[in-house]
Amino acid sequence: MALHFIRSTHTLLLHYNAIANTWHRLRSAVIATAGDRLREHFLAVTGLHAVDGWALEAAFDNLARGSIDEFLDGWAFRSRVEQNYGRMRAWLTSASVEVLRTPSELYISDAPTVLAAAGRTRHGLAGGLGLIDAEEILMPLTPHLAARLSIGNEGYVDIDTAQVEQLNVGQLVNAYRFLYAAPHAPVDAFVAQHRTAWRRPVSIEEARDQVLQLQRTLPHVDQAGP
Repeated sequence: MALHFIRSTHTLLLHYNAIANTWHRLRSAVIATAGDRLREHFLAVTGLHAVDGWALEAAFDNLARGSIDEFLDGWAFRSRVEQNYGRMRAWLTSASVEVLRTPSELYISDAPTVLAAAGRTRHGLAGGLGLIDAEEILMPLTPHLAARLSIGNEGYVDIDTAQVEQLNVGQLVNAYRFLYAAPHAPVDAFVAQHRTAWRRPVSIEEARDQVLQLQRTLPHVDQAGP
């Protein structure tokens, strides 16, 4: 469950959102505190004087290009997966484990580890719920078994069809693009009934492109020889 959560599409989307927010704030802070150095760099590279904020932004991005490329290419995210996985495993050691047995079919999404709170009316990163505010973590294991991490409850528990629907709605809300089911399961009717619950997250490509749109590129200036 820890691995599925740390490697989920939603954590990668959060990674790109964090890049955009941090990049914008850091660039503004550097321009405010070291604008003269950025002007010098802009002049040294282009032969032109920086006359506006865009030029200073381009100078900053040029200096930070190595780190920016590392974040955009996903290397920073991948390098932190193992570290964050270890942290989440340690965080989960205080939780109790229940195995939920169901009378009807469970569905599983392409982001199957779901955070839940407030009686399962709030679901997962896709719904704006983070680990700190989560009351339980749920994940289907088979069409008739699910794991539930919480505080104080453990063992095998039989749940009813209404609770199964709650779990399935949580999977739909947390889904990135797909919801999977056994071939005979009525998943199409379920999706049609609960279609408005899906959050329609942006694609990974869109999230990355939104970050790329922040990037400023130094102009290329052809300089005549003597």
